Amino acid sequence: MQKKLVSFIGIVLLSLALYLLPTPEGLTPNGQYSIIFMLAAVLFWVTEALPIAFAAILFTVLPAIFHIAPCPK
Repeated sequence: MQKKLVSFIGIVLLSLALYLLPTPEGLTPNGQYSIIFMLAAVLFWVTEALPIAFAAILFTVLPAIFHIAPCPK
């Protein structure tokens, strides 16, 4: 349980640090955020800090909630 909590906090802090970095030239902010979401999703799956099914659903829905990906109408 302790290892999962440390992994969870580490992934969240890494994602926040990447979010605060300036956007590289030639990449849109939404592109940068999409890369951060995908990296976080993969790290959550690998470390199993969140159950895999929950992480899969969460990272499918979050981009639409944060307006990173278009939401189908």
